[in-house]
Amino acid sequence: MKSEKGSITIFVITSALFITLSVIAMGVSMSNKQVAQKEQIKQIQEQYSVNNDQLEEAYNKAIKTKE
Repeated sequence: MKSEKGSITIFVITSALFITLSVIAMGVSMSNKQVAQKEQIKQIQEQYSVNNDQLEEAYNKAIKTKE
């Protein structure tokens, strides 16, 4: 009976450790995804941000190529 209690204890501890590590790994993964997504959004915003002069220049260039 004593060895059965020991094996049950080991099983419970191992299961709890596995579940804890799985939850931690999922949290780290989600955090990494959020950081990567924020960085991508920042890059997209930088690429698409233009001032009025740049916009007018691009517009005039497009008009000239159509003629």
